[in-house]
Amino acid sequence: QKAVGINYSKFGHEFSKFRDEIREVYPGVYIGKMWMMPGLDLFPREDGSDSIFKVPENGTPQFAMNFILMKENDDEDTNTAGNGGSVPN
Repeated sequence: QKAVGINYSKFGHEFSKFRDEIREVYPGVYIGKMWMMPGLDLFPREDGSDSIFKVPENGTPQFAMNFILMKENDDEDTNTAGNGGSVPN
C-alpha cells in the first residue's frame, strides 16, 4: 500500500525532527506512523542527562506513535462538527 510521507525538517518548530507516514486504509480513513528522526532531543533534562525523547545524530529513525485521521463528510454541517452537535435521525 502506498504511503504519503511528510517531512517536517524544513520547519523551525519542535516537530522538525519528526516524519509522518500516512496510508489510506478505508475511504476517508487514514492510519499514520510518526517517526523520531536522528538529532531529536525534544525534552532535555535540566541536569543535562539524556531525555527520554532523544535520537543520536548518527542513529536511525525511531518509532514514536500511531495515529488516525478521518476525512470530514463533504455534506456535513461544519458548524456542529466536533462540538457536540446533534446527530440527525
